[in-house]
Amino acid sequence: MKYLIIILFLFQLQGYSQSKFVIDFGLTSQLQYHNGIVGAFQLNDNSFGIITQTGRNDIYNTMICYDSTGAKNSKSISAPISWSGGANTIYFKMSNNQILQSGSYDTVGGKRKYFVELYDSNAQKLWGKEYGFITYASSVQNQNILAYRNTPNKQFLLFSSSGAILKSFNDSMLLGSFNSVSNISPIKCGEINNNYWMLFKSYPSDTTILVVTDTNQKIIYRRHFLSNYAMGFDAFNGHFIWFKSRLDSTKTKNLDTQIEVYDSNFTFIRSFSRNSSLPSGFASFQMHSGYIYTVLQHFPKSTSYTSFSEVQKWTIDGQLKQRNFYRFWLDKFGDINWLKPVSAEFISLDVCSDNGYLLTGFISNGYDRRVIAVKLDSNGLGRDTLRIPAELLPLTYWDSTFIIADTANHSNFLNENQKENVQFKIFPNPAKSTISIEVKEDVEIHSIQILSIENGQKVLDIAPSNLKEIDISSLPNGIYVIRIVDFTGNQFNEAFVKESD
Repeated sequence: MKYLIIILFLFQLQGYSQSKFVIDFGLTSQLQYHNGIVGAFQLNDNSFGIITQTGRNDIYNTMICYDSTGAKNSKSISAPISWSGGANTIYFKMSNNQILQSGSYDTVGGKRKYFVELYDSNAQKLWGKEYGFITYASSVQNQNILAYRNTPNKQFLLFSSSGAILKSFNDSMLLGSFNSVSNISPIKCGEINNNYWMLFKSYPSDTTILVVTDTNQKIIYRRHFLSNYAMGFDAFNGHFIWFKSRLDSTKTKNLDTQIEVYDSNFTFIRSFSRNSSLPSGFASFQMHSGYIYTVLQHFPKSTSYTSFSEVQKWTIDGQLKQRNFYRFWLDKFGDINWLKPVSAEFISLDVCSDNGYLLTGFISNGYDRRVIAVKLDSNGLGRDTLRIPAELLPLTYWDSTFIIADTANHSNFLNENQKENVQFKIFPNPAKSTISIEVKEDVEIHSIQILSIENGQKVLDIAPSNLKEIDISSLPNGIYVIRIVDFTGNQFNEAFVKESD
């Protein structure tokens, strides 16, 4: 479990096999507009597609391609030129890193056209059809695509890899007796154990219906349940995974945040969660290489209201293998003792072929908001610390030389270069009532403090002579940083998690 600081540059980092970069998309007052970012995908080992959104009187989405250094290349995936200038476009990542694009655009005279296009991992178009507007799509067996067409006819379609329509699924047939439920719409679909599943939800009644069919469209079962959760839902390794997050209206009380696992018959197996005491909710999730990855957004209960993100890596049986926290501060012209917390929210995650994280979101100081894409390695880290030179993210009113983040990795997944820089260890970690500190022999301790990660304030002084079984039982659950200062003024920081007994 390490409190680390990583410098991310816009150029290729030498000596590391995994690509890492930061892309700044500029100043924006609203995340979803004016070159905001909607999401990002890895296309191949040397190319990443960042979905940007520009708002004028309408909205225009474009996937812009970048190489492994974070430099923009000449490729992009976007809608045909629209007569009015707008195009409502959605992107889906398919198998083999192919990209399905669907949307609509105006032609001369205002006639609306709808399109579906498939691109390979080099952003080359494989086929294009005027099938309508696809609102969700998923790869299924035989490289086919199961998708929902919202316009002009509302129905699920099964595409071949060449774009031919193989089958269509009528909503009334799928819903059966649930056709009487008002305001019901499909929200997702996919494959489980060589069968197809479709998920419908009704608003505002919160009625949710799961329908599973075989490949010949025969209904296997329907499941009906009520849910008032902000919901994520998917299938993975023959199981259904349900991501539940619910906050109260003020975003200050964590009502429920957990992952539930069901078998292929939608019989409950287990649930698991490992949150801090702060209110939080799921921002994104992905299944990759046998693991479940989630992005949690934490909302600290403080007057400064500085939110931060966490990425968790789980096994399907509920073992937490890795967690990284992304909490940002400003330093004032290099003065490490002057730290101002700033909000940071990552809204999308794509786990890449090197198991690294491609994250998109923003950081904000209360006046300005910078929209960024960040590529990290498989440890959830950049190089040495997440320490971004301020000139790469120029913000009005930011009196700073660096934007610093703690990226506490709570599983000891550190590379050898990072291990060499560790000056002390904390154990156990996570801890419940006591911790012990083991310091390298060549470190001469002047002072030791425990700091709150929420506001950077000191919560406890520790005597350098007493490093065994330090009592932390009075501390609220959460994330803390131990800061050791030696007699030459050097500071060393490590993070730990305090949990309930």
